[in-house]
Amino acid sequence: MKPITIQRFKVGIQILWQIPENEEKERWFQFKDELSMKYSGELELVLPKECDERCFRWFQILEEEDFRFDLRYTRQEIVERLNNPEVLFFFVLIQETPEILVLGYRLPDYEPPTFYLDTIAVRQRGRGIGDIVLQFVINRARDRIYQAIVLDTEEKDEKGIPLQHFYEEHGFKAITRTEQGDLTMRLDLDNTCAVNENSRDHE
Repeated sequence: MKPITIQRFKVGIQILWQIPENEEKERWFQFKDELSMKYSGELELVLPKECDERCFRWFQILEEEDFRFDLRYTRQEIVERLNNPEVLFFFVLIQETPEILVLGYRLPDYEPPTFYLDTIAVRQRGRGIGDIVLQFVINRARDRIYQAIVLDTEEKDEKGIPLQHFYEEHGFKAITRTEQGDLTMRLDLDNTCAVNENSRDHE
């Protein structure tokens, strides 16, 4: 398998990815290996500490493909979310092209400890990549002793993709629903059996 690298936000500087001390190394290596079977070319993992212009452009590229205009974030809105506790924010790129985006964080002042999955975006659909990414988020949240994951989504997006069904396949349940089909969904980690580690051909 080709190594994942991290691109620092400084022109011309590229180093082998060093896993942060507070992260479960095996979990990230498993994630890398599973993604490597889905892509050709060298994967690059970027974990930004801030949202500079380059990072914001990557964010926009994936939003333009996956989200309608009224759901897209301004740069300031992203910055505000990065101020939340225990942020998970990363891109996976191939040849400087963003393929995967994840943004989430612990809900502040909320008990029991709950992880909010704010944004998940995958460019290539129908190859099981979305399943791999979501399962990684679930497993990492479980490793870090979160009791639940919460997210906001829709029954179907404007392309007709059944988002609710996708999350339900991973154990999420709708806890609120609007007449427009907007949902808040929750996965209780302490009551969840290990979810199938094998990717399914859905996202």
